[in-house]
Amino acid sequence: MPETPAAGRDTRLSRCGWLKAGLVVSLAFNLFVIGAVSAHRYWWEHHRHHGPLRGPAFTQLLPRPFFFGLADKRRDELRMLMRAHRQEFFDGRGLMRLAARDVADALDAQPFDQARFDKALQAFAATGHTLIDTGAEVVADVVGHLTPDEKKKLGEQLLHATRRDPPPGDDKN
Repeated sequence: MPETPAAGRDTRLSRCGWLKAGLVVSLAFNLFVIGAVSAHRYWWEHHRHHGPLRGPAFTQLLPRPFFFGLADKRRDELRMLMRAHRQEFFDGRGLMRLAARDVADALDAQPFDQARFDKALQAFAATGHTLIDTGAEVVADVVGHLTPDEKKKLGEQLLHATRRDPPPGDDKN
């Protein structure tokens, strides 16, 4: 039975509709990928020197690139050593927030009490020192489990990092 012209036209319109829908979806996906890549590149260029691993902490002595160079099994072994201290850091950060709140309360008090402020500030500093000491213990624990070759590679990573990112105003490089 011959196809009527109207039936042929409906099939072509149906195929054309699906093709257009597919093209729109493809275009949307491509724009999403381009946006995601652009956002990532922008973030990397503008925030890479201000990430959470840049502050004074034990992570400066155990940089991520060092761990990325290790085999998965070895990296997991060393991560387990660090995870053993996770609760100490969690608790310490909580204590830091409380100590900072005490400093803020002392600043906000009317009338201002210098002795209260000094006490709160000393407590804040002591809590920070405790966190730094805990970080040093973690570093000592991890380094104590490294092979001589791993220690050498870690030292090279640290030397590279300190040469790459000199302190502001340091014109030695």
